[in-house]
Amino acid sequence: MKRAANCAAILAAGGLGLRFNKGLPAEKSAEQKSKQFLQLRGQALYSWSLRVLAQHESISNVVVVVPAKLQTEIALEIDQLSGSSEFTAEVSVVAGGNSRQESVYRGLKAIAGLKPNMELVMVHD
Repeated sequence: MKRAANCAAILAAGGLGLRFNKGLPAEKSAEQKSKQFLQLRGQALYSWSLRVLAQHESISNVVVVVPAKLQTEIALEIDQLSGSSEFTAEVSVVAGGNSRQESVYRGLKAIAGLKPNMELVMVHD
């Protein structure tokens, strides 16, 4: 199947995991990582989705939206991951906003900057 040149994906991983940590005692909740960065079989949860998106034949670009304070760390992690995986899409990392809506908007702006004529964008939330 031929790659669709105008299809991109936003991987929204910029949240704080507040709903995920709801119901935990305050001291445990403060220690918890956001769910997208928890480990599953030795890898962060977000990386499982990233692999599928970045290797999909119809996706040319993936923008990963992460908390601003983790942007550099996650970008380095993704660089290592892309070197050991068969990513076919271009992957970039941007800082998220104060809400899911703002984070997705920042992802859309990043895609517009990469490819202004992008025809289709999917959001993995």
